[in-house]
Amino acid sequence: MQESVYLVRHGESEWNISGVTQGQTAHPRLTVRGREQMVAAAARIAGLVSGEGAVHVTSSDLGRAVAGAEIMARRLGASRGEDVRLRERSFGLFEGTRHTRTVAWTGGASLVALAHGGVEDSASACSRGQAALGSLAEGVTHVVVGHGELFRLLPGGTELGVVGNGDVLVWDGTSVRRA
Repeated sequence: MQESVYLVRHGESEWNISGVTQGQTAHPRLTVRGREQMVAAAARIAGLVSGEGAVHVTSSDLGRAVAGAEIMARRLGASRGEDVRLRERSFGLFEGTRHTRTVAWTGGASLVALAHGGVEDSASACSRGQAALGSLAEGVTHVVVGHGELFRLLPGGTELGVVGNGDVLVWDGTSVRRA
Protein backbone atom coordinates (compact mmCIF):
# COMPACT_ATOMS: atom_id res chain seq x y z
CA MET A 1 0.00 0.00 0.00
CA GLN A 2 1.04 3.60 -0.57
CA GLU A 3 2.57 5.68 2.19
CA SER A 4 -0.55 7.85 2.22
CA VAL A 5 -3.91 7.87 0.49
CA TYR A 6 -6.15 10.90 0.03
CA LEU A 7 -9.72 10.31 1.19
CA VAL A 8 -12.50 12.58 -0.06
CA ARG A 9 -16.06 12.50 1.18
CA HIS A 10 -18.48 12.66 -1.75
CA GLY A 11 -20.08 16.02 -2.50
CA GLU A 12 -23.44 17.09 -1.14
CA SER A 13 -26.29 14.83 -2.27
CA GLU A 14 -30.02 15.43 -2.57
CA TRP A 15 -30.56 13.38 0.58
CA ASN A 16 -27.88 15.32 2.50
CA ILE A 17 -29.81 18.55 2.04
CA SER A 18 -33.07 16.80 2.93
CA GLY A 19 -31.67 15.39 6.19
CA VAL A 20 -32.31 11.80 5.13
CA THR A 21 -30.09 8.81 6.03
CA GLN A 22 -28.45 7.40 2.91
CA GLY A 23 -26.37 4.47 4.15
CA GLN A 24 -26.00 2.07 1.26
CA THR A 25 -28.90 3.49 -0.74
CA ALA A 26 -27.53 3.70 -4.26
CA HIS A 27 -29.54 6.44 -5.91
CA PRO A 28 -29.22 9.82 -4.11
CA ARG A 29 -27.56 12.13 -6.66
CA LEU A 30 -25.08 14.94 -6.16
CA THR A 31 -26.51 18.44 -6.11
CA VAL A 32 -25.00 21.29 -8.14
CA ARG A 33 -23.24 22.34 -4.94
CA GLY A 34 -22.02 18.75 -4.47
CA ARG A 35 -20.45 18.73 -7.91
CA GLU A 36 -18.81 22.10 -7.15
CA GLN A 37 -17.44 20.64 -3.89
CA MET A 38 -15.83 17.81 -5.85
CA VAL A 39 -14.26 20.26 -8.32
CA ALA A 40 -12.82 22.20 -5.35
CA ALA A 41 -11.56 18.98 -3.72
CA ALA A 42 -9.91 17.95 -7.00
CA ALA A 43 -8.13 21.32 -7.18
CA ARG A 44 -6.92 20.90 -3.61
CA ILE A 45 -5.64 17.40 -4.30
CA ALA A 46 -3.99 18.53 -7.55
CA GLY A 47 -1.90 20.89 -5.43
CA LEU A 48 -1.06 18.13 -2.94
CA VAL A 49 -0.05 15.51 -5.53
CA SER A 50 1.75 17.79 -7.98
CA GLY A 51 4.78 15.95 -9.31
CA GLU A 52 3.91 12.63 -7.66
CA GLY A 53 3.29 10.75 -10.93
CA ALA A 54 0.32 8.54 -11.74
CA VAL A 55 -2.93 9.06 -9.84
CA HIS A 56 -5.74 6.53 -9.47
CA VAL A 57 -9.19 7.36 -8.12
CA THR A 58 -11.15 4.59 -6.41
CA SER A 59 -14.66 5.01 -5.07
CA SER A 60 -17.49 3.19 -3.46
CA ASP A 61 -19.93 1.82 -6.02
CA LEU A 62 -22.76 4.02 -4.68
CA GLY A 63 -23.97 6.69 -7.13
CA ARG A 64 -22.99 9.76 -5.13
CA ALA A 65 -19.41 8.48 -4.69
CA VAL A 66 -19.13 7.35 -8.32
CA ALA A 67 -20.29 10.77 -9.55
CA GLY A 68 -17.73 12.45 -7.29
CA ALA A 69 -14.98 10.09 -8.44
CA GLU A 70 -15.77 10.77 -12.09
CA ILE A 71 -15.32 14.50 -11.49
CA MET A 72 -12.13 13.88 -9.52
CA ALA A 73 -10.61 11.56 -12.14
CA ARG A 74 -11.47 13.90 -15.00
CA ARG A 75 -9.94 16.91 -13.20
CA LEU A 76 -6.80 15.00 -12.18
CA GLY A 77 -6.35 13.13 -15.47
CA ALA A 78 -6.50 9.92 -13.44
CA SER A 79 -7.66 6.38 -14.01
CA ARG A 80 -10.70 5.30 -11.99
CA GLY A 81 -12.21 2.21 -10.39
CA GLU A 82 -14.78 1.13 -7.80
CA ASP A 83 -14.64 -1.09 -4.73
CA VAL A 84 -17.82 -2.27 -3.00
CA ARG A 85 -15.91 -2.47 0.30
CA LEU A 86 -15.79 1.34 0.33
CA ARG A 87 -19.57 1.61 0.65
CA GLU A 88 -21.05 3.62 3.49
CA ARG A 89 -22.01 1.79 6.65
CA SER A 90 -25.38 0.12 6.19
CA PHE A 91 -28.15 1.64 8.27
CA GLY A 92 -30.68 -1.03 7.29
CA LEU A 93 -34.30 -0.07 7.92
CA PHE A 94 -33.24 3.49 8.79
CA GLU A 95 -32.09 4.26 5.25
CA GLY A 96 -34.50 6.71 3.67
CA THR A 97 -35.74 8.02 7.04
CA ARG A 98 -34.95 11.31 8.80
CA HIS A 99 -31.34 11.38 9.94
CA THR A 100 -32.36 12.54 13.44
CA ARG A 101 -34.32 9.29 13.84
CA THR A 102 -31.35 7.22 12.71
CA VAL A 103 -29.03 8.95 15.17
CA ALA A 104 -31.51 8.48 18.01
CA TRP A 105 -31.66 4.73 17.39
CA THR A 106 -28.12 3.97 16.27
CA GLY A 107 -26.04 6.63 18.00
CA GLY A 108 -25.05 4.21 20.72
CA ALA A 109 -25.14 1.18 18.41
CA SER A 110 -28.41 0.13 20.00
CA LEU A 111 -28.76 -3.65 20.24
CA VAL A 112 -32.29 -3.32 18.86
CA ALA A 113 -31.03 -1.43 15.80
CA LEU A 114 -28.22 -3.93 15.22
CA ALA A 115 -30.33 -7.06 15.78
CA HIS A 116 -33.61 -6.05 14.18
CA GLY A 117 -32.93 -2.99 12.06
CA GLY A 118 -30.21 -4.39 9.82
CA VAL A 119 -27.67 -1.79 10.95
CA GLU A 120 -24.09 -2.83 10.19
CA ASP A 121 -21.92 -2.80 13.28
CA SER A 122 -19.14 -0.23 13.20
CA ALA A 123 -16.32 -2.79 13.59
CA SER A 124 -17.44 -4.66 10.45
CA ALA A 125 -17.71 -1.46 8.42
CA CYS A 126 -14.26 -0.33 9.61
CA SER A 127 -12.73 -3.72 8.84
CA ARG A 128 -13.99 -3.82 5.25
CA GLY A 129 -12.90 -0.20 4.69
CA GLN A 130 -9.41 -0.94 5.97
CA ALA A 131 -9.25 -4.06 3.78
CA ALA A 132 -10.09 -1.96 0.71
CA LEU A 133 -7.47 0.66 1.61
CA GLY A 134 -4.91 -2.07 2.30
CA SER A 135 -5.39 -3.57 -1.15
CA LEU A 136 -4.51 -0.41 -3.11
CA ALA A 137 -1.62 -0.92 -5.52
CA GLU A 138 1.79 0.51 -4.74
CA GLY A 139 3.57 2.98 -6.97
CA VAL A 140 0.48 5.12 -7.61
CA THR A 141 -0.96 8.09 -5.74
CA HIS A 142 -4.45 7.10 -4.59
CA VAL A 143 -7.54 9.21 -4.11
CA VAL A 144 -10.50 7.43 -2.53
CA VAL A 145 -13.95 8.98 -2.85
CA GLY A 146 -16.18 7.59 -0.15
CA HIS A 147 -18.44 8.30 2.76
CA GLY A 148 -18.22 10.30 5.97
CA GLU A 149 -19.32 7.61 8.43
CA LEU A 150 -16.92 5.07 6.94
CA PHE A 151 -14.03 7.54 7.22
CA ARG A 152 -14.96 8.40 10.83
CA LEU A 153 -14.90 4.69 11.72
CA LEU A 154 -11.25 4.33 10.65
CA PRO A 155 -8.60 4.57 13.37
CA GLY A 156 -8.18 8.25 14.25
CA GLY A 157 -11.54 9.06 12.72
CA THR A 158 -13.33 9.86 15.96
CA GLU A 159 -11.02 12.86 16.41
CA LEU A 160 -12.10 14.31 13.05
CA GLY A 161 -15.51 15.48 14.22
CA VAL A 162 -17.77 16.29 11.29
CA VAL A 163 -16.44 15.22 7.91
CA GLY A 164 -18.12 17.59 5.48
CA ASN A 165 -19.01 16.95 1.87
CA GLY A 166 -15.90 17.38 -0.25
CA ASP A 167 -13.53 17.31 2.75
CA VAL A 168 -10.02 15.97 2.03
CA LEU A 169 -8.41 13.59 4.53
CA VAL A 170 -5.22 11.50 4.54
CA TRP A 171 -4.91 7.81 5.42
CA ASP A 172 -1.33 6.86 6.28
CA GLY A 173 -1.93 3.12 6.62
CA THR A 174 -2.66 3.27 10.34
CA SER A 175 -4.88 6.30 10.93
CA VAL A 176 -6.85 9.04 9.24
CA ARG A 177 -6.32 12.77 9.67
CA ARG A 178 -7.24 16.00 7.92
CA ALA A 179 -5.06 16.89 4.92
